[in-house]
Amino acid sequence: MSERSPRPAPPLYCHKKPLNTAPLFLGEYGPLNIGLLGLFDLGSLLCYIIRRGLGKIKSEEGRQKMKRLVFVSVFLICTSIILAQVEQKPKEPSTKLESVLITRGSLLIKEFISLGDLGNASFDTVIIRDANNSSIRTAGIKAEVTDLSRSIRDSNTSFLDQDEIESLVNSISFMVELANKWKAENKRYTEVVFSTKGEFSAGFYQDGNKQTAFISCGSIGKTTKFLKVEDLNKVKSMLERGLTEIKK
Repeated sequence: MSERSPRPAPPLYCHKKPLNTAPLFLGEYGPLNIGLLGLFDLGSLLCYIIRRGLGKIKSEEGRQKMKRLVFVSVFLICTSIILAQVEQKPKEPSTKLESVLITRGSLLIKEFISLGDLGNASFDTVIIRDANNSSIRTAGIKAEVTDLSRSIRDSNTSFLDQDEIESLVNSISFMVELANKWKAENKRYTEVVFSTKGEFSAGFYQDGNKQTAFISCGSIGKTTKFLKVEDLNKVKSMLERGLTEIKK
């Protein structure tokens, strides 16, 4: 009678299914993949580690330290999992123009008028009308800045309401005057910037006697266009043309 081959050793964890190595929220069990099954696998793995670890620790003090360490680790891991799976509240629109653009259940007529560009930065007037009520009209300016320095083309868009455009135009005039006043001075790094609710920024900074202007869109991962200070006047001109279209 032939000798029966030895039975293969079971996995390190008690569950019959191996630990799922897919991303926590993209596994075959859906968004809660790490919920019951994941925690069971994790607990089984930690039980194995505890048994192996405690077996090698001779002193009772060392065993207690090991248990406390494992308990804290499990607590932190479970807390992280729970927080990661809490549904995040969608970001509220920061401008009137954005609010109208995401409106659902209404027939909208959207008109885009190009105001010009500065290479990888462009500006458009956006006029939105309700097709069922011509008296309802919302208008503003869309700014888009594309970062061409990255390996993957990246761009961000910001929307400006009418009241912000007027403030931005006045602020640019002030910044250009201030930059002309400072250009003969040797200053510590100083930055002057105007930021809108829709995460569009325009400004300049001076380091020593070197001045650089910039415009940017976005917050985290924002895209920026660097300019000469005098180019801020071109931005101002485009914004003024946009205001003219909005007020028609």
